[in-house]
Amino acid sequence: MARRILMTGEKARYVETRPASATADEREIVMSGESATYEEMVGAVEIVQRETDMEFVSELSPLESPEALRLWEIAEDRGWVDANRKPRLSENKAAVLADVMADCLNLSPRWKPFEDLWEIEDLCNKRSKALNQKYFADLQREFKDALK
Repeated sequence: MARRILMTGEKARYVETRPASATADEREIVMSGESATYEEMVGAVEIVQRETDMEFVSELSPLESPEALRLWEIAEDRGWVDANRKPRLSENKAAVLADVMADCLNLSPRWKPFEDLWEIEDLCNKRSKALNQKYFADLQREFKDALK
């Protein structure tokens, strides 16, 4: 098996330096985030590849990053989502959760990953509706405190 590298983010970058005759090892490298980079120095030959030049596997959702998995575990333990990461909350309250998680993960775009996962449209407007409810401030604080 050759090395598998998964990168997400608009500014993801991969840099590796090794002799052309050297083969890649079998590590799996997973990176996410707007400015994710990978550099390796093995020899004197420099290879720089942009995300668009690589065989890019777009299977990795930003909601599957190590940090996102940590947040999902907390959310499931608190009963906010089920084992499949689907919300156990109203759509408006789920939008508040998505908003807080998007902040924690520095997501851009912030709504689409949750809309795709949860099959809920227009989370931005649902969050706006929640903003006018009495529960909003306490719920948002609860989410923020738990997901720090």
